[in-house]
Amino acid sequence: MAGMIDSFEAAVLDHITDGGGGTTNPTNWYVALYTAAPNEDGTGGTECSASEYQRQTMANTDWNSAASGQPSTVSNANTVTFPAATSSWGTITHFGLCSAATKGVADVQIWGALDVSKSVTSGDTVSFAATSLTVQLGDPSDTY
Repeated sequence: MAGMIDSFEAAVLDHITDGGGGTTNPTNWYVALYTAAPNEDGTGGTECSASEYQRQTMANTDWNSAASGQPSTVSNANTVTFPAATSSWGTITHFGLCSAATKGVADVQIWGALDVSKSVTSGDTVSFAATSLTVQLGDPSDTY
């Protein structure tokens, strides 16, 4: 089994999040909230469906530079804030980075579990502080 060196892993993460290189990377990423996890193939998952909910845009400038390490990581540079809930959104268990702004479109490319699930009710505002949304990439010998 082959692996990538740490600095190359960081370069791949920078390439993915900054939209460069002429690949099919989206110009913007859209943060989505899920009450059930997407599947490894990008299908499934239950995205929040409240009428006031909307995915939040992250431009390429909204990402920190990737950090080389075991594993290599990249995180959000700015706070990501969703609109205030005016109804129940359910218990949010996962976030996803999607390639389209339209909620409900099955286009999640990267997803992960929240450290702590959050029941969102009317009046709540979901917010992720800078550096709290982290994407990691590592080879088989990396420790997670």
